[in-house]
Amino acid sequence: MSESPGSRPADVGTAAPAFGERLLTLREVAAFLQLNERTIRRWIVTQRFPCVHLGTRLRFSQRNVLRWVSAREEGR
Repeated sequence: MSESPGSRPADVGTAAPAFGERLLTLREVAAFLQLNERTIRRWIVTQRFPCVHLGTRLRFSQRNVLRWVSAREEGR
């Protein structure tokens, strides 16, 4: 199965946000991880950083972000 350039697979290896879970903004995630927003955007494209696309806006589950970071610490 081939993907068109710029498309993303539906499953990025993370669970969907829990119902009722507050989703974080790009700015909040960048502040939480003490990184630049551009770094987070780059990770979304190149390293499948977990996010939810709501129209043109990005939102993030803190639980999925922590799982993603933890997996990188463990070298997975």
